[in-house]
Amino acid sequence: MRRRFGESLEAATLVDGIPEVLHALWAEILADGGLEREGIFRLSADESELVQVKRRLNLEMAVDEAVRGASCICCAALIKAYLRELPSDVWAAVREGGHLDASVQETEGALPPAQLLQYLPQREAALLLWLCAIMEQVAMHEATNKMHVGAIAVVLAPNLLPCANDADPMTALVHTQATVKFMNTLLATFRGS
Repeated sequence: MRRRFGESLEAATLVDGIPEVLHALWAEILADGGLEREGIFRLSADESELVQVKRRLNLEMAVDEAVRGASCICCAALIKAYLRELPSDVWAAVREGGHLDASVQETEGALPPAQLLQYLPQREAALLLWLCAIMEQVAMHEATNKMHVGAIAVVLAPNLLPCANDADPMTALVHTQATVKFMNTLLATFRGS
């Protein structure tokens, strides 16, 4: 059985520069009217549906077929799960260079989030730009889905910049707040360009 969840970005099959799993999940969200769904990306998915669709995605079947008919809430939850289950987070290359922590914590020598993209490998940078684009699309429907830019950053940022597993609750909270602010800044830069 192929494991699409948990495979590296280098091993992932791409569609338009994005892992095919994410591409198919987003297409199903759009087909299911997910941009209009209140709480998209925030609501919890039905656990049995989530397990079933994820299992199908990990089978040797076409991803479009695996996600067909899945609810938009399930697809949004699976996008977050896919990001969380990457073997290394999308910012790993920047973290190794020492730039990420300074930028997230806004310490001396910090680079603007958008400038950090230049230090990322191509697949990671493309994924982040794609995520900014879908975050912007979700926020454009705030009147019906109640997901403004800050709300979508709150639900996606922890999946992109995970806190260390051994962090105490206060450290985890501070980290989450910093990553949300960081993602808001990145998205604001993206929206301004």
